[in-house]
Amino acid sequence: MAPKARQISGDALRLEVAALAEQVRALGRNGSTPQEGDRLREGVIAMAELVAAEIRAGAERAAAEIRIRAGHSIADADAAIDRHTRALAELATATARVEEEVAALRAQTRELEQQRARVEAALDTARRV
Repeated sequence: MAPKARQISGDALRLEVAALAEQVRALGRNGSTPQEGDRLREGVIAMAELVAAEIRAGAERAAAEIRIRAGHSIADADAAIDRHTRALAELATATARVEEEVAALRAQTRELEQQRARVEAALDTARRV
C-alpha cells in the first residue's frame, strides 16, 4: 500500500526534496548498509509520490478553474448572442414598419402633389376668365 500523501506547501515540498537529495548524495559518498539504502529508497519513493500527488492536485485545481471560467465565458457569450439576436429581430420589425410608413407617406405626397396641380390649374383657369 502506498504511503498516505500529506498536504504541504510547494516551498516546503522543495525543501524536503532537496534534503532527500542531499541525503542520497551523502550516502553515495560515505557508503551505506543495505538497510540504510532501503530506508533511503523508501524515503525517496515516498517523497516522489508526495510530489506527484501535489502536482496532480494542482493540475486538477487549475483544470477545474479553467472549466469554470470557460463555462461562465460561454454562458455570457450565449446570453449576449441571444440579446443581440432579439435586438436585431426587433430592429428588423421596426425597420419594416418605418419602410411601410415611408411608402404610405410617399403615396400621400404624390396624391397631394396631384391635388395641388389640379388646384393650380383650376386657379389659372379661374384667373383667365
